[in-house]
Amino acid sequence: MTDMNIPKWIADIYYRVDKNRDGSISKDELNNLDREKDGIGTGYQFEAGMDLNSFVNKNRSIFSGYVHFEGEPTQGRQILNSKTNKLVPTESLRNESLDSQKSIEVGQGEYTVAKYKDTPYMQTFGIGPCVAVTIYDKKQKMGFLAHIDTPDKAKSLNGVLNRLSSQGFNLENCEARIIGGQTGSSTETIKTIQKCLENTPATIAEMDVLGNKVRSIQLNLDTGEVTDYKETIHTRKDTEFVGIQTLFNNTLSEYKPKP
Repeated sequence: MTDMNIPKWIADIYYRVDKNRDGSISKDELNNLDREKDGIGTGYQFEAGMDLNSFVNKNRSIFSGYVHFEGEPTQGRQILNSKTNKLVPTESLRNESLDSQKSIEVGQGEYTVAKYKDTPYMQTFGIGPCVAVTIYDKKQKMGFLAHIDTPDKAKSLNGVLNRLSSQGFNLENCEARIIGGQTGSSTETIKTIQKCLENTPATIAEMDVLGNKVRSIQLNLDTGEVTDYKETIHTRKDTEFVGIQTLFNNTLSEYKPKP
């Protein structure tokens, strides 16, 4: 039985070796391990007799994105402390950037995937009580941005995240951020998003949620930095690009400028 404190994505790696699911890796299972066939990275260490908790402890340095959420979402900005691997409160603010006509703009209830070679920025405005989720693959220089306005749409995020690898993302190299929401109306949406992200190997680099302010954020697809910006120009021209999807859509499309 999986430890409730261990994300499903980590347990799935372990059970690709412990195929009998008896809670212990046998010598035969270890000898028959085919990393390429089973889709297991060469960096993970396995030993005969190893249970799930031992596997986690042995590979703790690899699981840098392993963040277990406890209790209710905390109001304010938290960023990841790389030494303790925990989100900690901070009084520092995000940098500010300018609205850009070159940015792809994601509207309420929508999401998209984009690459730096196609557009330098992704952005969304008016998050509060809505909640934004960003995911950035620093090696591929590509990003994901969703603007989530209900708990039900937050649930659909789980299926969308499961398909990111088909777009070229390696979630083990990705940083995720949860930004937005308002006290008294967004807690359930935020908790659902947390649960979805906990089932991926992406590192949760920032949470800035609740309160009473309305946020607007921009993701730089060259650097991965997320900044605050003020919406001053309408960059959304649906005739110029394809790839925006609604959160109830079962497909995952990549942003592409139209010729």
